[in-house]
Parts: sequence; C-alpha cells; structure tokens
Amino acid sequence: MTEHAVDDSGKLTALLSQARYILLDFDGPVCKVFAGLPAHEIAAELQDLVVSRGFDLPVELHHTGDPLAILRWAADEDDDLAQVVDKALTDAEVRAVATAEPTPGAREFLEACQATGRPVAIVSNNSSEAIRAYLNRTALTSLVAHVEGRDHQRPDQMKPSPYLLFRALSVGREAPTVAAFVGDSVTDVQAGNRARVMTIGFANKLGKVSQLSGAGSAAVVRKLTELTESIARL
Repeated sequence: MTEHAVDDSGKLTALLSQARYILLDFDGPVCKVFAGLPAHEIAAELQDLVVSRGFDLPVELHHTGDPLAILRWAADEDDDLAQVVDKALTDAEVRAVATAEPTPGAREFLEACQATGRPVAIVSNNSSEAIRAYLNRTALTSLVAHVEGRDHQRPDQMKPSPYLLFRALSVGREAPTVAAFVGDSVTDVQAGNRARVMTIGFANKLGKVSQLSGAGSAAVVRKLTELTESIARL
C-alpha cells in the first residue's frame, strides 16, 4: 500500500504562517550524513573502543548499527567513557560529512526561509563540528543562523530530550509558540512536543508518515518542496 502524507498544502501554509523561527534536524532534512561512511561501520568502531576501555556492552548493542545508541548508553554508564566515545563519534561524523549526500530540496527550503525572514537553526544529535563542516563544504553556511549540535558535556540530553531545542530557542530569543521544528524521526517529534514547539514530520522513508503522525506531528510532508512551496505563499 502506498503511504501518503495526510496534510494538504493549505493546512501546511497556515501552520507555517505562525512560525517566525525554523528549527531543522540535520541528518535527513539537510543531508544523508552516512551515505559514504555507513553508520554501522562507525558503530563497530565505537563498540571496539568501549571494549578496549574495559566495559561490557549490553547484548542489544552488540550488533547495533546506530552509533548514537552507543553514545547514549555510555552517557548513562560512565562520564569519562562518554567523553571518549563522544570524541570518537565526533571525529567519525566529520569524516562522514565529507561524503554526505544533500537532501533534495534542502537548499531551496533554506533559501525560502531566508527570503521570508525566517531564521533557521539546525538542531541535531550530531556534532556541531560535523554540521558546520557540511555547511561549509556545500556553501550553506550563510543560510543557517545557528547550529545547535549535541552538547559534548551533556550527551545524555540528546533528543528526545527538549534540551537542544530550548538552547536554540534561547539563542534565537524566540518563544516556542512562534517556532516550527522539522524532523524525520519519532524522537524529533517527541523533543518538539516536549519543547512545546509545532513539529512537522519529514517522512523521507516508507512507513514514516504513520510513525510521525502517530507520534504527534502537527503536519507530515514527504518532500521538502512541500515546505518550500508553502513558505513561498506567505
């Protein structure tokens, strides 16, 4: 069965008309971070690092392909281990963005936000170092007002915690009621809802429309062009 986004363009435009400040996830809405350096390879590197430090990974993480899952566990396990894992992951992410694939329509969406006076803050569980490296590589830096990557001192506060969104809102000096957060995961929606910002789901893979709608997105789109066209109408 073909999955369809549930929100028409009129509703999307009405929602975006309320947003003066755009919060945007990175991996997915801006680019495919691990297109050239697969996430499972980085996860394997982190697994070896954890073991070399004398720690035993829980069974469910032995074969995970998600490096952030290993960092989450490390943050709960030991502060020093978390810092070592975070540094290794940051280095790997910087390597990864050198071959990251741009998300179709990302540049046009950022340009539309800028043209309509809506500053964009990227809010991501990825490192700020990697995000800025990608923005520099693809000449997008001038289209992004702020980068809020994970806090290296507080890796336990990655999304779905609202912590990073609150930090971005504080920098932008905007209230949650005038912000919109675009993310492609359930944890993004959960973080947005906890921060009390309007959250728009980006369903870039099969099955995500129902997942993001069920998590509480105010709207769901399949392509960034839907957002760009809606903002252009404002």
